[in-house]
Amino acid sequence: MTWSQNSSGSWKFVNDGIGYANDPTHANVPNPSKLPNPPAANATPPTGGKKDPTGGTPNPNLETIPKGVQLDWGKFLDGSFALNSGATEGAVAGQPYISGAPLADGRPNPKSIVILPSDDGKGYLSKDLDAAVQEYITRIPNIAKESYKKKLKDFYPDPKSYAVSLAGGPVTDNDLGFQAAVKKALQATSVDNFNSGVRVAEQKKINPNFDPSNQLYSFQYFVETRDPLPDRTSTSSRTSQLTTKADALREFYRTVQDYVGDPLLVNELDKLANQYWLDLSAEESKRVSTGFSTTNPMGQTSSTSRSFSQLTDLDRLEMRIKLITRGSTKAKSTGIKLVEPTKLQEAGGEIGNFYTELLGHSYKTGIRLSNEALLSKVEEINRPGGSLEEQKRTLTQASKLKYKALAPYIDAGISVGDFIADFSAIKARELDLNEKEINVFDSDIQTAIGGEKLLGPEDFTTLVRKNPNWRYSSTANESSAQFINSLLKTFGKVG
Repeated sequence: MTWSQNSSGSWKFVNDGIGYANDPTHANVPNPSKLPNPPAANATPPTGGKKDPTGGTPNPNLETIPKGVQLDWGKFLDGSFALNSGATEGAVAGQPYISGAPLADGRPNPKSIVILPSDDGKGYLSKDLDAAVQEYITRIPNIAKESYKKKLKDFYPDPKSYAVSLAGGPVTDNDLGFQAAVKKALQATSVDNFNSGVRVAEQKKINPNFDPSNQLYSFQYFVETRDPLPDRTSTSSRTSQLTTKADALREFYRTVQDYVGDPLLVNELDKLANQYWLDLSAEESKRVSTGFSTTNPMGQTSSTSRSFSQLTDLDRLEMRIKLITRGSTKAKSTGIKLVEPTKLQEAGGEIGNFYTELLGHSYKTGIRLSNEALLSKVEEINRPGGSLEEQKRTLTQASKLKYKALAPYIDAGISVGDFIADFSAIKARELDLNEKEINVFDSDIQTAIGGEKLLGPEDFTTLVRKNPNWRYSSTANESSAQFINSLLKTFGKVG
């Protein structure tokens, strides 16, 4: 900050974009009550210090706002940043804002700033508020500006400026209402991020390796999570509205409890719940209906109304089940996709119960399904019109196609799993095995029932005895003993 003399000989205080050394985060903003007296009309500019390109001599104790990603989270605790109520130059009047700490020599606070996360979430950025407003407005694609305007409706100075801004389409160059809304939103984002930054700093004091990712709002995410208040109407009312975040989260957590049983089995549960709300809000926002303003001969006016249609309960449930079973790349969650099936079965939720039912039926029908395929079928069960019985019938039909020789038995109500009992008994006897450990997917059993014709008991016995382990079984020893005894009798060696 420097004093500058104009052509008429008077002096004024000029913001040259330079801040104080004790406040390395922000550019200084003058406070009229604390400004030094202006130099006399014929005064000579002070000498000493490093000259700037304009010919002035800046205070050697001043420096600019640091640029780039900052990793020093301790600044949120050591007073480098300050949370203020009220307003200062550059901030929205009456709204809390973030600035640097007051300087030790009593000079005023720097002007208001924004605090935003770095791209990787490991650090943060601090920027001049006014500069950030223009920067972020230029980042918004034209196709998305109407959506931003609607999300930031409550941040506009007044309803009229919002209506004018929305009617103007994507043009923002002269849209002062939209600029004011973005400014207020950035200011609110920074206040939230300051509070989060304090929590991160406190965690890092306990654990220096604490990961600060996803602790701060990006401007885009802050806008996406806004839920504007309903429009005011004079003679019309909203018959339906967008689902609130609180209601959406409660829905999601209840579904996890009912269908999974143990919430700890869901990867990144909270992020997945928030993604459900974002997806639901986006879908409901497409279902908008609008009424128009009319004026009667008496001068009475009815204003425009906007209402939204919520999804049906089945559609909402399907959306939740899909997120839980498949996860979401947006939320960086795998849901329950990577959970061991036994854990789902033990948790006692609907998904685990359906999984157990389908797994048992796959053994009855002889149709092997991967864990992923089973979970996919569980998801289909929970879709509108889906059912467990329908999925079982699908496996039964697949069984008839795979085991053609057994098709008549399957039509008669005999499952493949029931049919293999005799084969299992023969193999268990011949190889000294536990009959209960032999299931339909055993390779010898598959050979016996998987061809165009079924093997008979004798052919199956011959097949099993080709197993190298048969020679060590009790059945093999008994057969050998009988053979030797027969030879001895033949040659008269035994009576």
